[in-house]
Amino acid sequence: MSERKMNAVDAAMRQRIVELSVHIPCGGLRGPINGRWQSCLCEDSPEKWEGCYVSRQKDLCVICFRAKAGGTSRWSWLACGKCRKVNATLPRLESQYGDVPFAFGRHSLMNKIGVYGSPPPAVRKEQLARLLAFAKKPRPAT
Repeated sequence: MSERKMNAVDAAMRQRIVELSVHIPCGGLRGPINGRWQSCLCEDSPEKWEGCYVSRQKDLCVICFRAKAGGTSRWSWLACGKCRKVNATLPRLESQYGDVPFAFGRHSLMNKIGVYGSPPPAVRKEQLARLLAFAKKPRPAT
């Protein structure tokens, strides 16, 4: 854990919590993990991990809230393997709407959303519109 200034409430809470656990008000996992402190959204002084895109190693699946998801990389999934598998088995919706039913990847390319190669102008405009829509969607905080 780093030597950061934090308020008395956060300091007392970090002394009390001895294992990674669910913080009921926000649903986030917080506590010590592999020698670091994983913060939840409610902390006044959230821990920032050097060299990591996201300062969270484990999260609960955003769909079932039962299995582990997440990771420190921008290439981490927000849903567990079982929920992603269900999402992938909905090809009817994918063909109808043009993308996966739910975007469970932190990065747009994980959700088949991007601007590929040198498409014709009309296709490029459509790809850019999908990418901008993905970027504007609210995401779970990191």
